[in-house]
Amino acid sequence: MAAGLRRSRWSLGDLNMLKPMIRRLFAFVLALATVLSVCTGCGTLAGARDAKGTGARRVYDAPADEVWNAVPQALAALGLKIASSSRPDGCVLAEGGVSAWSWGEKIAVFVEEVSSSRTEVEVVRKKALATNATARDWENPVLNKIEDVLRRIPK
Repeated sequence: MAAGLRRSRWSLGDLNMLKPMIRRLFAFVLALATVLSVCTGCGTLAGARDAKGTGARRVYDAPADEVWNAVPQALAALGLKIASSSRPDGCVLAEGGVSAWSWGEKIAVFVEEVSSSRTEVEVVRKKALATNATARDWENPVLNKIEDVLRRIPK
């Protein structure tokens, strides 16, 4: 054998035998990663509702009834679908749909009277899938749209 040349321990036949095992291992790891990403951290409407106190807040110079009536208009204008609404609880639950960039979002809007002429709104957004890095942050767009709707109401 020439100086500096070593013979490999592995032959081409040995490597060909490993290919099916490597493919199976890769398929298993891929399947496991998929299952874990789908099953962990899935957001629900109840999860968004239960996260009250963690969202973005804004106080509007408007009575609670006016603000409450503006919420569905704002959500519809943003293309969000209202799933449920409870005036006694002051909570509207909505969903952002699945798109090319997102698996969807769950949104809770809480309306609370501060005084007869001031109302606080909190918007909580939860990703439908925790690993969805491209999910839209709906908190400020919803608050801004509520403000837009309230501006259009004649005083």
